[in-house]
Amino acid sequence: MVVEYMKIIGLTGGIGSGKSYIAEILKTEYNAEIYLTDNIAKELMSYGNACYNEVVSYFGKQVLNLSNEIDKVKLSHIIFESKEHRLRLNSIVHPAVVKYIKDSIQKTNKKLVVIESALLIEAGIDKICTEVWYIHADIDIRIKRLIKERGYSKEKCKAIIESQFDFETNKERFNVIIDNSGYIDIVDEIKKQRIF
Repeated sequence: MVVEYMKIIGLTGGIGSGKSYIAEILKTEYNAEIYLTDNIAKELMSYGNACYNEVVSYFGKQVLNLSNEIDKVKLSHIIFESKEHRLRLNSIVHPAVVKYIKDSIQKTNKKLVVIESALLIEAGIDKICTEVWYIHADIDIRIKRLIKERGYSKEKCKAIIESQFDFETNKERFNVIIDNSGYIDIVDEIKKQRIF
């Protein structure tokens, strides 16, 4: 069941920018239904689900753990070091994630849906959104968050950040840009967006 008017906000931004934090605020303040594409992709790649066989067929059993589940750490090492492998994985997973989200949206009665994804535009998810928000944070802040919350080394943080989406050349694709570096009250900033 689709409600008469539904707003679908796509949240994107680099790693450590605070996309999940913004999504949580939208859930708490506006009763939004949240889709975290990383979690959806992980579910779709789990044993017996939509992407499992194709991922294992392409990457081989080397990406499996002892329980025959895809080991995210092993897979991330492979795709991080090879653009070709990364593009192939994305070509398997992105369409399945988009289908999952579209099917799920058809069943919700929420007026606000939020889709959080670092690869929102690359995956084509922006095409199903009524608005796309870019969550920005200073690189130094992002690195500090990643070291503290994920235990990454400074070098790993920089390598991941450099491999991600180029914000400067894509600014025009975003309806809203929110700075989540910690200098402003983020809840007030979200309220300024007049969601409803």
